[in-house]
Amino acid sequence: MRDESLHLNFGIDVINQIKIENPHLWTKEFQQKSRPMLHEATLLEIAYAHEPMPKGFVGLNAPSCEQYMQFIANRRCHQIGLEPLFKYTENPFPWMSE
Repeated sequence: MRDESLHLNFGIDVINQIKIENPHLWTKEFQQKSRPMLHEATLLEIAYAHEPMPKGFVGLNAPSCEQYMQFIANRRCHQIGLEPLFKYTENPFPWMSE
């Protein structure tokens, strides 16, 4: 998990640095074009979560994974300065850290 967090934070830092160095690129139009791509990526990840565990097991099922993915997508949007993609969601897995 630590390597994944490092890669994730690096990507977020790169995006935010590009925004600082090239503010003319971070337009409302660009942000509006980015949101549907991020939304689609999240929906694909949610669909993938439903495949291996249609019935789920104790403490982990597809709906809770869906909520977690929406929570994480909103968090990533916040980290790069975009509005949330999904209505307010809470982390259904508070024991899971990033």
